[in-house]
Amino acid sequence: MGSTPKLPHNLVLEREHESIQLQMDISVMRIQIVFPME
Repeated sequence: MGSTPKLPHNLVLEREHESIQLQMDISVMRIQIVFPME
């Protein structure tokens, strides 16, 4: 773990937030495929 390049903390948080956002988008898309909202 000590060999990982040092990244600015906010960059790491941003990347984590992006992946969480992506997972939410995917689950929303999945729900809309299963239950089309019309």
